[in-house]
Amino acid sequence: MFTNFRKFGVTIGFSIVLILATKSARAVDPNQPVTSYLRNTFTVEDGLSSNVVNAILQTRNGFLWIGTDAGLNRFNGRHFTPIYFRGTKWTPQGIVSTLAEGPDGDLWIGTSAGLVRISRLALDQFDRSLSVFYHPGAGISDEITCLHFGRDGTLWVGTGAGLYRFGGNRFETAIPNASISRIEESADGHILIVSSQGFIELDGTRVVEHPGLSDQLGIRPDSLFHVFQDHKGAVWFCTSAGLARRVNGSIERFQPYGRAGHGVLRVYEDPQGNLWGWRSTGLFRVSGTRLEPMAPDIPEVRAASADREGNLWIGTNGEGLMRFKDRPIRMFTKADGLPNNIPMTVLSKSDGSLWVGNNCGGLSVFNGERFKTYDEKDGLLNSCVWALAEGERGELWVGTWGGGLFRFADGHFAQFGSRQGLAGDVVRAITTASDGSLWIATEGGLSHMMNGQVRNYTTTDGLSSNRVVSVYQDRRGTIWAGTSRGVNRMAGDRLTPVSSSHEIFDPRYISLGEDSSGDLYALSAPKGIDRIVGNQLVEVNHDLDLLSMATSRRGELWFTGGNGIFRFSSAAFRQPQGLQETPLDYTWFGGTDGMVHLGEPFVVATAERLEREPVALVA
Repeated sequence: MFTNFRKFGVTIGFSIVLILATKSARAVDPNQPVTSYLRNTFTVEDGLSSNVVNAILQTRNGFLWIGTDAGLNRFNGRHFTPIYFRGTKWTPQGIVSTLAEGPDGDLWIGTSAGLVRISRLALDQFDRSLSVFYHPGAGISDEITCLHFGRDGTLWVGTGAGLYRFGGNRFETAIPNASISRIEESADGHILIVSSQGFIELDGTRVVEHPGLSDQLGIRPDSLFHVFQDHKGAVWFCTSAGLARRVNGSIERFQPYGRAGHGVLRVYEDPQGNLWGWRSTGLFRVSGTRLEPMAPDIPEVRAASADREGNLWIGTNGEGLMRFKDRPIRMFTKADGLPNNIPMTVLSKSDGSLWVGNNCGGLSVFNGERFKTYDEKDGLLNSCVWALAEGERGELWVGTWGGGLFRFADGHFAQFGSRQGLAGDVVRAITTASDGSLWIATEGGLSHMMNGQVRNYTTTDGLSSNRVVSVYQDRRGTIWAGTSRGVNRMAGDRLTPVSSSHEIFDPRYISLGEDSSGDLYALSAPKGIDRIVGNQLVEVNHDLDLLSMATSRRGELWFTGGNGIFRFSSAAFRQPQGLQETPLDYTWFGGTDGMVHLGEPFVVATAERLEREPVALVA
């Protein structure tokens, strides 16, 4: 439900960015450092009814439901919608304290004024007529504190005045005269209750005694806040002294334990088995036998829930709704060994190595941990690297701003510039053709190098401008060139212009790319993206400011843009222009995903061997 948001207006920077292209849905990765998770906070300014969030639940239709001190909200990934009943919004007297989804998909809502059921049929487009109100009793009996559906389908209802079983539209008292704060269920079907009478375990209607448990935990009986059994069978105890668990009959205490201020109020196990807990202040992650502080600044956590995409949602007392998610982006900067934070081009070679051309900083290669840089001292006589390409024998071709072209092999650089016949010493792009020859885009024309011999193409050969900024060979072998005056196609031994209905305004950003089906695209800021059909540029989308393009082996299309990185499916642009009834669907990566530097990315490539999953490389 929450995958493809439309977001705009974030500027990001000149650094190397590694973006995971695909990732199976899972909870926030417990192997990441706790400081690496991305946190987003939603408050009343974003449409939330209240900054006090008591309950969070994602129903099977994908919506996220938020119970607050000022009513119920539905969240579709972009907007919060307040839910109204009987013509009026929930008032502060109608606090939503707990949520549960029934076996049939109905949503159950516990409030300070009774129990509400919303039919599954009403969840997509809320219909008041499909909601039903229930009242366990008068006064505090009507204050619902917690809900739990047992494996047998029984709804257990905790209130300020006791525990009830609900069935057949009536309430049956299970534990009277007690305020119920937590309801859980063990693997054997026992109901685990924390109440004002202490911890109570129910086996059907019989109470299971736990003599000596408080002594084992080193606490008073009224200092046990939550009892929970995880999917592996361990029983967890949240107490005023700290966190403990019982495994195979033995009690293990997590340190620090027994000190003031280390009490744990509750733990939450996400669908992947990761365990999270909170104290009166702060959220932590249970890692092995340690408690790792994850967000120690949160004043009071009231609820936790993981959605289907693996994001962890946290409800707070006054700070709103928080979302923690994996950082899908890894950024490389000077701290990782780059000579500066202004890379101009990136290349993933066939051997899996990552190479970076830096703006007057040299040529850098990543060894898996840090970058090593080659510059003037190593024979690269011009360190302003703007273009990279891999040769047919694995050698590296390096295009520079003012120094022409360099061949790098076996640790040595060899220069090919205007003195060797190149059309110009400012090299903007390089393409290795299927026959092993090189096509080089320069400020003085288009050069073709084969076996050390250079043939130059200029306006006298049909080129629309000698300022060539991109060159590309399609899968049929045709050579295309982008210039300051438009797109050109090689036909025989001459170039011919591709007709266009609009002027190219910004020659710095003309680039060419091909999708998995063989369709060819031209990109130019600020005109967006066009498809090349025959000898004509046909508009695809002129709303997105797209600057460069790459296609992964999966067929996904990656683009850089003035406000981030975009990923489209392989079929995104195949619908004919004019027949697109809905906006293009894409995933956007930007500041909220961990891009933190100023500027705009303008080069994108893909790498299939740097990680176990495809990634996008952006400069």
